[in-house]
Amino acid sequence: MSARSIGIELEHLALEPGSVLRGRVRVPAPSGDSKRQVELSVQWETQGKGDTDRGVVLFEELAAAEQQELEHAFEVRLPLLPVSWAGTLLKVRWIVRVRCFVGGDETSEEREVHVGWPA
Repeated sequence: MSARSIGIELEHLALEPGSVLRGRVRVPAPSGDSKRQVELSVQWETQGKGDTDRGVVLFEELAAAEQQELEHAFEVRLPLLPVSWAGTLLKVRWIVRVRCFVGGDETSEEREVHVGWPA
């Protein structure tokens, strides 16, 4: 299974703080008899000077029949802070991430979402 085969569809790519993020993920069936574990998270993280900070606003372990494609709709209300930021020394990114573990291999896919007030 490649990361390209994991699909993440989002209703909106730009949202105001406090609004609801809605989407759907699709993970194809694994090949062979391998067991799989799928995790969905919505989180923010800092990048830049200093330590990386993270906050998770949604974490789900998704269950599906082992040999079937998994489709899962989700929604989560975003907090008021932090907002997305792309400064010189610091960036704050909001990410929807799907991680899939099959056997000893891990694949992941992520989509970035802008969280902030309209200009």
